[in-house]
Amino acid sequence: FSEASVTAGTEFTIANDDGRPHTVTDDAGAFDVAVPPGGTATLTIDAPGTYQIHCKIHSSIHGTITVA
Repeated sequence: FSEASVTAGTEFTIANDDGRPHTVTDDAGAFDVAVPPGGTATLTIDAPGTYQIHCKIHSSIHGTITVA
């Protein structure tokens, strides 16, 4: 995952550029989005903060989404 900064309440697109499925899952359980191989998904986070994320399928993949 790359680090991301977004504005609260704004829908943004998550792209999966490889051939395996992934998830963008908040460590605290606020969201869990599946992103298909070579596809995209959208997510809107309403509350500002820093969200630690991971992929439920690939436990070594982690990142951060900062919401202002």
